[in-house]
Amino acid sequence: MKPLFPVLLALLLALSACGGKTPAPVTSAPVPEAPASAPETSAPATPAPEPPDEQHYPQADDALVREIIKTYGAEETTGPDGVTRLVPTIPSLFSRTGSWTDPWDLTIEEFYYWFLSTTFEEDFAYKKEHYTHPATGGWGWFYPQDLFEERVMTYFQLGKTQLRQEGDVYRSEMGGYWVEGFAPGIGEKPEITYTYRQRERVLDIDLTSTCSSGTTHGELRVRLLRDGGWRYISWSFFPQGIPADGDLWADVDLPKEQKELVERGWEITSLFETCPGDQIDPSGGDGVILEIDGTPYLHNSGARYKDWNDFQSAMLSVFTPEFFQQVNTAWDGTPHAVDHDGELYYRPGGMDYRNLFYLGDQDRFFVRREEKDIWITRRVFFADEDILQGMDNADWDELTDWMDQHQTPFRYNESAIHLVNSPDGWRVAEMVPRCLYREDLTGPYF
Repeated sequence: MKPLFPVLLALLLALSACGGKTPAPVTSAPVPEAPASAPETSAPATPAPEPPDEQHYPQADDALVREIIKTYGAEETTGPDGVTRLVPTIPSLFSRTGSWTDPWDLTIEEFYYWFLSTTFEEDFAYKKEHYTHPATGGWGWFYPQDLFEERVMTYFQLGKTQLRQEGDVYRSEMGGYWVEGFAPGIGEKPEITYTYRQRERVLDIDLTSTCSSGTTHGELRVRLLRDGGWRYISWSFFPQGIPADGDLWADVDLPKEQKELVERGWEITSLFETCPGDQIDPSGGDGVILEIDGTPYLHNSGARYKDWNDFQSAMLSVFTPEFFQQVNTAWDGTPHAVDHDGELYYRPGGMDYRNLFYLGDQDRFFVRREEKDIWITRRVFFADEDILQGMDNADWDELTDWMDQHQTPFRYNESAIHLVNSPDGWRVAEMVPRCLYREDLTGPYF
């Protein structure tokens, strides 16, 4: 990885490194929906048991999936061969070369273009009646706020406050949404092919399209509603050459015990790589410093672990002895924590290798079971480093805000997570920390 203003990033990352707990993997939160109305039937003498929650929701079939894809930004077209295919509308949210994990990630302009794409099959009389511009009398591009907001909020979980942002789209004086001088233009319309899978109320649709510039992949995630409708939860975009298969962490098929073990392993290994002091003794020691083999160590205050044996027992409840030794070894080969006459000592400070370009919400996982062991391949994605060119003087908030808007994977790598079923229970024998690190930053503790 090539360095990008390392001094600035190192300083900003160092200032934000300690004092925070590295979170376990997350995915976009499911969208809540209103409870279904009870059917009008005579009450039985003994109430029947409520069916499982997922039975309130429709099971997706091909017709529903095609409708979901079309509503997001596609249409059906029949070629000379008589075959009906799905292609993107123009404009279309499918033309967005970037991922989003929350509707707030979409701009008001994108919602405007999305609404426009939903009007293509409406008849001219309806458009003329409802979409007439209050000032010019023209029709087709102006959308009254009540109609616009109702349709957007039907399919995306957000409110009027987010939509009514004064600017070049929402016009409060007109009571609607309008982009002056807008014309949809023309463009290539590649065929969209898809597969889908359903997990209770969540439906994942994997899409592929091929055009002159190459093949791209995407995953559209929706939440099915009791009334037969749906809401869009997220869109993950994978450019040409970036694989799109694998499960998000929330969808990985592992027992709760093993998933929690992996998450605890991520938390501990991440803190050992960034701020081992926070993992070992959040109170910062008791003020006693002991030099061991030329390296200064702080004496544990007992805020989290009573002594070395207590600390070691906690670590060995998560890791195998061999992997714990690896986790407890710093970049220069010295241990993060040491046993001195039964007391626990640890190195102060830490180092932040966090990679600003790591797209943490897009990890994909593959599980393989071999006899008593479980192997999990973890694929992680990174944005293009060049997107930060020219931002040398940006502060931490500006950098993170910019990265939140640029979530398209540019490259990826894979690592292994190895779980073994030891006599004492499941343990982590291998993993890369949840917090992924910059390859160009090495040096002493601060």
